[in-house]
Amino acid sequence: MKWSVAISACCVVLLAANIALIRQNRQLKAQLSLPPPALEAAAGTRCPTCGASTPTASRLRCSTEKTRVKSWYWFFSNVRFL
Repeated sequence: MKWSVAISACCVVLLAANIALIRQNRQLKAQLSLPPPALEAAAGTRCPTCGASTPTASRLRCSTEKTRVKSWYWFFSNVRFL
C-alpha cells in the first residue's frame, strides 16, 4: 500500500513538471517568433554622459550634452553582467 502511494505521488510530480515544461516551451517559441531587438542606436541618438577609466587608471568623462560636434564613441568593456 505504501509503494502505490509513493508511485502515485511521483507520477503526479512528473505530470506537474511535464506541464510546466510544455508551458515554458510554448513561451520560448513565442519569444523566438518575435523579431530580434535592435542592438544599434539610430542615427542622431543622443548619448548620456558616461564616466570611464582609461588604461592608465585615470578617470575620463564623456559628455555630449553641450556640443553639436559629430562624434564617434567606441566603448570597450570587460564588465560581465550576471
